[in-house]
Amino acid sequence: DGSIWRWDLARGAALPSPPLDEAAYAVAYDGRHLITGHENGAIYLWYLDDMSTPPVVLEGHTAGVNELIVDPQNEAHLFSASDDGRVLRWDLAVEALMEKACRGAGRGLSQVEAKLYLSEHELESALPDPCAKAITRPK
Repeated sequence: DGSIWRWDLARGAALPSPPLDEAAYAVAYDGRHLITGHENGAIYLWYLDDMSTPPVVLEGHTAGVNELIVDPQNEAHLFSASDDGRVLRWDLAVEALMEKACRGAGRGLSQVEAKLYLSEHELESALPDPCAKAITRPK
């Protein structure tokens, strides 16, 4: 049926899983995210702490994603292979995800939105506006 199930093996119980609208063709894990690749070429980063949060969407492939591999030497690097014949490398570092989110929104993020991308510790040390470097504002 294209769904993904997460399990707590110690308790033998199902955990919240991402609400997929389409089948996932590839799946990976980087310690913070469940990563899914889809037929439309999109890659979704689902936050394991809150599966109801909309995923970060990585776009770059023009055909179905059929393989996802997190670099075992650096979990901030994801490699994706697609039916478009390309292998892409993605930067999953918090700063890179924040920049992508800010550019996509075309604005700074609210504290609630920023918490989706930064831990409490990272939020405390972030600039007052974590999108300051990502968005060029008119003078």
